[in-house]
Amino acid sequence: MGRAALFIEDLLYPFHRVEEWVVPIPAGQFIDAQDETFHMLFLLEGEFSLEVPGHPVLRLVKGDAHSMSFAAQRILRSPYSDREMRLHFLRLEFQWPASRLPVYRKSPGGAERRFAVALRRKLGGLRHFPNCLAGERHALVRSILSEMERQNEASVWKISGLCQALAADFLSIGSTATEPPVKFPRRHRPKSAIIKRALQYLRENCHEAHKLDAIAWEMQLSGEYLARLFKQETGRTVFAWLDDFRTEKARDLLIMTELSISQIADACGYSTSKLFIRHFKKNMGFPPVIYRTKVQSGEIFAAQLNRRIAEGEATKRRA
Repeated sequence: MGRAALFIEDLLYPFHRVEEWVVPIPAGQFIDAQDETFHMLFLLEGEFSLEVPGHPVLRLVKGDAHSMSFAAQRILRSPYSDREMRLHFLRLEFQWPASRLPVYRKSPGGAERRFAVALRRKLGGLRHFPNCLAGERHALVRSILSEMERQNEASVWKISGLCQALAADFLSIGSTATEPPVKFPRRHRPKSAIIKRALQYLRENCHEAHKLDAIAWEMQLSGEYLARLFKQETGRTVFAWLDDFRTEKARDLLIMTELSISQIADACGYSTSKLFIRHFKKNMGFPPVIYRTKVQSGEIFAAQLNRRIAEGEATKRRA
């Protein structure tokens, strides 16, 4: 996708690196890139369509921002067929891992920890912040760029402070999340807002390698209490839900992309392809390769349609 015009790294927690990019997209063409970081992008000039497998297309224009917390292929497409589009943006990378990438540093405690939890909840998944770079936020971005241009020994601390002010301001503004809300079976309608928030977090971060205590940490609870609450409210374990979300993500990738089985396994948080295949077959009834073949041939959709017709006829006979 090119190279960053300016950058500075090893920033203070929870930030890692900030970059300025100037990227041309030829008329009517697109840029195909793989991004494996938890990051936020602020568009200063230009416009483009962002396509991420399994998510609605985002249209970003000057003044918009978006965040993305998972490793995935991205397509940046020019909206115009008759002229080149020049993108100018600031990219802020966090220390938190996407998928199973290593954590850059251990998370601190106290106020920094609470700030990090709030940001992860606000920025997790794929989120769009339209028309957000105005006033003070625009001034903060310009200050970051100016400080990057005249880098010196104090720049890391100055830029870290500016990034903190910029990110903190996003906690108070609305966003458009492209992740659909979690739907619960009628018999498992959770009463607890904690469970709803935990399930949304699991859906948005199902590609990560999770431990119960780490999930509970995001909810500011103990692992034992969260496990008990899940069982009481939904009748299922935390990891049963996580497996469902991973299967759902894998199904979308099988249908909408040409990624290999090992790539999909990695993108969905499975440690090995064998583990992915075993879980997918258990949940869907077919191994991933056969499922993809049946979808492409229309066999699965035909079977679903026939089942719905049969259910409708049975309902009419009972009536």
